[in-house]
Amino acid sequence: MGSRAPMRHYRAGLSPDGLQQPATGAIALTRLYCFTLNMRTLFSILAFFSLSTPAVAGELKPFPGFKYSQVKAYNFNAKVGLSECSVPLNEDGSLCSSVKGRGKRLSKTQAKTLFAILNDPSSYKRPRARCFTPHHAFVFFNRQGKAVGQISLCFECDRLFIEPAAPESRSLAPPGMKKLRSLCQSLGLKDCDER
Repeated sequence: MGSRAPMRHYRAGLSPDGLQQPATGAIALTRLYCFTLNMRTLFSILAFFSLSTPAVAGELKPFPGFKYSQVKAYNFNAKVGLSECSVPLNEDGSLCSSVKGRGKRLSKTQAKTLFAILNDPSSYKRPRARCFTPHHAFVFFNRQGKAVGQISLCFECDRLFIEPAAPESRSLAPPGMKKLRSLCQSLGLKDCDER
């Protein structure tokens, strides 16, 4: 039986004994191109996340920025699956059909607690969650009983939507979620421990 031919090493830059060889010519250019391409990809990803991030310090405008008379908390979208409404109010200002019950009116102290959570930058994180299936809401009414603002809250996705506000969509960090769950429970709403 004759001698075997040495195994071929298809990875560029490896000698037959598996040791790294110095890069030369086309191999060096290929490595440089791949490194540059990887750096461009990294910078593109970082730029995407920096442009599509939710509220943090400096981006928050104080909430509420409008006059209201009362705030009510509601459960809504109780069905499993896709949400019937992503916000508690229809375009005409009426409550969505999936809003349950008459709502729980927040005391002045509870309203102040809600605003403290919403205006605290440590309540939020980056990047924004992709899912949003809200089951809790806060609706703001003026003296005439007309809805003037709304908050949809999804404990499952750690996300909320506030209107009117800037920014409207925000992802919640653990401290913000914990405080909102506590407020939800103090109001006697259902499913405050959704995960």
